[in-house]
Amino acid sequence: GNLGSITLENTTGGSGSYLYSLNSGSPQSSNVFNNLSAGNYDIEVTDALSGGCSLTLPTVTLNGASALSGT
Repeated sequence: GNLGSITLENTTGGSGSYLYSLNSGSPQSSNVFNNLSAGNYDIEVTDALSGGCSLTLPTVTLNGASALSGT
């Protein structure tokens, strides 16, 4: 299918070292989530060094796009 990605930019505050999780999944140090299908995604950003201070962002919706074609 048509896969998309979410990139989080401009995370500030705290220790400056962050973990990102998508839909309550395992946290990762990368601020990029790739190979996502259309749908709603909940993202949580956690300060990796402050004992777990976290922020839940508003739900992100990826819409499916039709494939490009040409002649």
